[in-house]
Amino acid sequence: QVKSLLVQNNLPTDLQLHCYMRELVKALARLTAGAPEPLRRAVAQPFEAVWDFQENKPLNSQLKVDHLVYVLEFLESLLLAGHEIMGEI
Repeated sequence: QVKSLLVQNNLPTDLQLHCYMRELVKALARLTAGAPEPLRRAVAQPFEAVWDFQENKPLNSQLKVDHLVYVLEFLESLLLAGHEIMGEI
């Protein structure tokens, strides 16, 4: 969905971007609540530079669509290559 909007050059507003990121973090935190620590760390890792995963708030106001795309691509590769993280658990 995000990629198709970007291809159409339909960029979200700052408010929409922050709301999407907040909802994404809330969903991921809920999904990983009972997961082993290495998996929770791996899921939170792509947010480190721009978003406080634990507090679910931005680290700065300079959140950009590129950050969201990076996070989604990182999570996609993590989930598709789940065997790599499973070795730590």
